[in-house]
Amino acid sequence: MIRNFILLAIGLFLTINLSGQQKSVIRSGSRIQYQSNKDRPALKSTTVYKQKMDSIVWQDYSAANGWFISEKDSFKYDAEGKLNLAFWYNNFYTGDGQFIWLKDTPSYYANGKQNMIITFARKVETEPWRLEIKTVTFYDAHGNDTLNLNSGLDSLNREQFKSKELKTFDSGENLLTSTIYDWSVVRNAWVPASKSENDYDNLGNMILTLDYEWDNALNNWIFLKKHTYIFDSKSDLTEDFLFNWSSVTSAWIPETKYTYSYDSYGFESLSLGYSYDPAGEAWINDYRIEMEFDEFGNLMHHQELGSKDSTGEWTYKFKVDYRFNHAYYQYEIVLPFVWIGKVPPNQYLGCSGWIWDNIKKEWVDWFKGEYYYSAFAGSGIDPINLNQPILVYPNPVNDFIVVEAGTYATSVLFELSDITGKQVISKTLNGARNQVSVSELPDGLYLYRIIRNGETYQGKVIKR
Repeated sequence: MIRNFILLAIGLFLTINLSGQQKSVIRSGSRIQYQSNKDRPALKSTTVYKQKMDSIVWQDYSAANGWFISEKDSFKYDAEGKLNLAFWYNNFYTGDGQFIWLKDTPSYYANGKQNMIITFARKVETEPWRLEIKTVTFYDAHGNDTLNLNSGLDSLNREQFKSKELKTFDSGENLLTSTIYDWSVVRNAWVPASKSENDYDNLGNMILTLDYEWDNALNNWIFLKKHTYIFDSKSDLTEDFLFNWSSVTSAWIPETKYTYSYDSYGFESLSLGYSYDPAGEAWINDYRIEMEFDEFGNLMHHQELGSKDSTGEWTYKFKVDYRFNHAYYQYEIVLPFVWIGKVPPNQYLGCSGWIWDNIKKEWVDWFKGEYYYSAFAGSGIDPINLNQPILVYPNPVNDFIVVEAGTYATSVLFELSDITGKQVISKTLNGARNQVSVSELPDGLYLYRIIRNGETYQGKVIKR
């Protein structure tokens, strides 16, 4: 088994690459990037955190042995809510049923941005920790991470460079290019490895990604893959296409296509995946993902179906049910990772997964995860962080939108428009935390724009 969790659509992006058979599973109610709190320090305002995530325990099911713990993660934070220590225990790295232990020790710049994270590893608890990888991050004046330097140990246990990533951003802080270099011990120099380039529409939606690899013979970049994205008028992703570059025909060859549908509240309810048949020059429907949300916008159920059988019916693959605690909102919780995309409104407690046994025609236990929390005793306020993000919640909203503009905001303008572009609210905000009444507005999807200290922030909110 592998936990290479790629959580699609509204799902959690939790990527842990382990050896063994690949398993791609949706394991959460929203999309996150699982990391050692690299950007979490920026999530500071006048909000006082009430809870902190302490640990995660994953169990897998074996027909021979029943349930067994396959992964345990634990986290510790400082008084401001920044992650300062993470332990990972996982028995999938070695492939022999043994646990491997990982320890992350991040450190931070004075402004709260993470400047370095060191990962140590060992196979048994009694072994000394060994350096696995060290990453040093550098930022531009806008807080974008423009350089990541990775180093590790060579065969003589000496620290040396491994790779580096250079990034460029546009004025809207959208990622334009990402270039990976590997360190060559023979040349004692950086060698190009891969590169990606992104393009955006005028609303900031990514519409194109080009991937390249370095050709040593040509001493130049050559095409590898192309990803195109199509959005509707609400800025919801409706289609994306993946192409491979053919050096033989010097043309892009279609590989996969995905389509997305949304319910009346803007939640993704269905996605369809297709592979391209070059012989028939047609798209073949490979799978479908069905999703259900609760009234608050938390993903409660995810089900994936595979290729159609001889009768033309879809075949089950797996399903996952999710659990949330409505007593807490996400912005009240200290987390060891960063949400990207649509954030679930409430505290995520875990999930249970089942896989379909096509022979017995029944659902079989597969995995389950539990997320554990405790009260947060720190202040939850970073007094020196001048680059505080803007928080807009709840979403969906009934009566009032809360806008946290940050302690140091001096000029904030809030604008709300319907999906036709008609402005329905324009209001100057005063103070760090503001309430904007939307009770008189019809239900539906709205686009907000916030201008703070000369910088513009955009997003979507659903009125119910």
